[in-house]
Amino acid sequence: MHAVAQVTAVSMAGGQQFASLLGRLSLHAPLFGARHQHRQAGMFVFGAEIDGQWSGQESTFTVGCGAGCTATQNVKLRSIVTGRGRLGLAFNWIMPYVTGGAALVNGIDNLTMTVGGTTASFMPLSGSTLGWTAGAGVECPPSAPIGQTGWIE
Repeated sequence: MHAVAQVTAVSMAGGQQFASLLGRLSLHAPLFGARHQHRQAGMFVFGAEIDGQWSGQESTFTVGCGAGCTATQNVKLRSIVTGRGRLGLAFNWIMPYVTGGAALVNGIDNLTMTVGGTTASFMPLSGSTLGWTAGAGVECPPSAPIGQTGWIE
C-alpha cells in the first residue's frame, strides 16, 4: 500500500503559479520512474527517486471581456520530471516519510480572443521551468508479519 500527498509548484513566464492548475488537469498520463535502493540506518530509511510523465494534460478557461467579447486560455503541460530525496521512519511494518526536490515542467499557453464574431489566436508561449516539489506519504507492505522490525522493500 502506498499513500502519497505531493505538491509541485513551478513558475512559468509572467510569474504564474501552476500549483493550483495541476489539481484541475486530466491525470491520464504515461509515467516512468526509478528509485535508488533505499538504505536503512536504525529507524531511518533514506533514498532518492526520479520520475516523469508526459501527455496532453490541459485546462481551458474562458472569460467574458465585454459585450460580444470572450478570451479563452488553454494551458497544456507537456512533461513533468522530478528528482527527490526521501527520508522515512520505520515503525515495525509502517513507514511514514517526507520527500522533496526539484521539478522541471515543460508547458505551452495558447490565448484566443473572439470579438464581434471574429476570432484571433495569439502566438503560443512555450517553455520549460525549474521549480520545487515536496510531499509526504505512508508505506506499508501488502502483508506484514506481526513483530517484523526494520523496513524491507
